Amino acid sequence: MVDVAFCFDENQFIQAMVAISSLLYNANKTTRYKLYLICPDGAYRTEIVEYLNSLTYDFEYKIVDVALNLFSEGCWWGNNYWSKAIFYRLQLPTLLPDIKKIIYADSDTIFLDDISALMSINIEEKLLLGVKDTANLKEEISRRKIPIDGNYICSGFVVMNLELMRELDLMTKWEHLCVNKYHFPDQDIINLTCKDKIGFLPPKYNSYLVKSHPFIQKMIDEQIWSKEEVNQMLYNPIVYHFVGWDKPWKIRRENRIMDILWWKYAKMTPYFEILNQDYITTYMRWETNRFSVLFNRKIKLFDKIPIIFLKYRDNKLVWYLFKIFPLWSIKKMDIRK
Repeated sequence: MVDVAFCFDENQFIQAMVAISSLLYNANKTTRYKLYLICPDGAYRTEIVEYLNSLTYDFEYKIVDVALNLFSEGCWWGNNYWSKAIFYRLQLPTLLPDIKKIIYADSDTIFLDDISALMSINIEEKLLLGVKDTANLKEEISRRKIPIDGNYICSGFVVMNLELMRELDLMTKWEHLCVNKYHFPDQDIINLTCKDKIGFLPPKYNSYLVKSHPFIQKMIDEQIWSKEEVNQMLYNPIVYHFVGWDKPWKIRRENRIMDILWWKYAKMTPYFEILNQDYITTYMRWETNRFSVLFNRKIKLFDKIPIIFLKYRDNKLVWYLFKIFPLWSIKKMDIRK
C-alpha cells in the first residue's frame, strides 16, 4: 500500500480531485494507493465521496478532519494571499498517528507516472525527501528571510517521515514559528526546522520550470541540479507542480504541454464543466481589461477622449463607441474542448 496525502479546503478541492485523477490514471497495475484527504468539514465532502466511490481504480481513501484554526488564531496567513490549507500538512504527524511514512502532494500538481518506488527509499534518519528549489540560487538567497545553505527544498511534493517528526516533537516548533512572517510561510518553516535532516529527490519528482526558463541553466551552472537531472525533469517528469499564480485553470497558455495535460485530467472528473466555465469567465474578463487599456491608450478623439470601450456582458465581449453604441461582439467560446 502506498500512502499519499493531499491537504485542501473547499477552495481547492476540485484541483485536488484533478491531481488524484492523474495519480490513479498513471498507477502501475500492481500499485495500490491509499489516499488521505486532509480537509475541514463542509458540504463539498459529499461530492468528494460520490466522485471517489464512482471510480473503478484499485485504491482506498480516508477523509481526515482538520481544524480550521491551525495551532492558534495568531498564525500569519500572508495577508490572505495564502490559503490556510497550506499549513494543514504540518498537522500530518498528529492527524495520522499510525502512519510512519507518507508521500505528500499539493493540490496544484499532476502525476505523469507511478510514484510507488518512493516508498522503498529508506528515510529512517531523514525527516523529509524533496526536490531542491530555485531558492538555492545565489541571486535568490538574498530575497529570503531565512538562512539558506543550498539544501532548501520545495515542499509541494515531499516524502515525510512522520514517525521521526513525532519523536522530535516538530509540531511544537511549527506552532511557535507559524506566527512569523516568512516569504513562503509553510515551506520556510519546514526548511528551517528540518534542514539538517533533509534528503533529496531528483527534480523530475517536482518539475515546475519550462525549458525556456532562465533558472534552468543557472541551476546547472551552480551545480544544484545536474544536466541529466534537468533533462529528465523536462522530458520525463513524474510529478508536475503548477507553482505561482498562473495556474492552468486561470490563464490561457496553449503552448504549455503541462497545461494541456492538466485539462486532460480535469475532463476525467465531474468538475470539468465548472472549471471550463470559470476559466472562460476569467479569461474573458482578463481580455476585457487588456483590450480596454489598449484601445483607450491608442484610440482617442483629439488625443484626449477615449472612443472605443470593451465590456464583458452575457458571456460576450462587446465593443462600444463612446460606451453607448455597440459596434461588434465575440460570443463565448469553449476553448478547452
